[in-house]
Amino acid sequence: MKRRTFLKHAVAMPGIGATFRANGLASEAGGISPVAAPAQNGNSSGAGYSPARIANEYSLFLHGERQALADSPRAVSITGGSVHASAGKQQKTLTAGEEIDGWQLLAILPWLNGTATAVFEKHVTHQGVIIYVTEMGEIARIPKRIGDLSRIRPRPITAPPEARLTRPRQYIPGPD
Repeated sequence: MKRRTFLKHAVAMPGIGATFRANGLASEAGGISPVAAPAQNGNSSGAGYSPARIANEYSLFLHGERQALADSPRAVSITGGSVHASAGKQQKTLTAGEEIDGWQLLAILPWLNGTATAVFEKHVTHQGVIIYVTEMGEIARIPKRIGDLSRIRPRPITAPPEARLTRPRQYIPGPD
């Protein structure tokens, strides 16, 4: 086979396989579906290595955390150095540094765009949010991508324990 013909065939082959998979013809043509391939290769039993997606836990929410960040406090009234706020079934008068339902009052801005504004912050496991609340409602929501710095750790991997990333020893050429 000539080199040019070989290259044409080599480039066309992956496209043909993708067309079969897209049309669902791989199983009819005797091919193995990508989902069933690791099981047939023996990789699902732990005997071989099967790379997988590593979930970025810092962008994920645990159970109930998304809802906890969505339920922001409401400012009933903002006067001087205090905020009368309600969150869930709680109502409380807060000063800077105090909390209601896990929301900490960071600051009271007496004049932001012509109205008094309270700034609240809440952390969950890996994320957080800062909100600006007026008596009329929430005006800004700023997500924080790292919620609690003490919980940062290296990302887990799915490689088998015997897999090591090592450099080969330096090759020192000898006499021929």
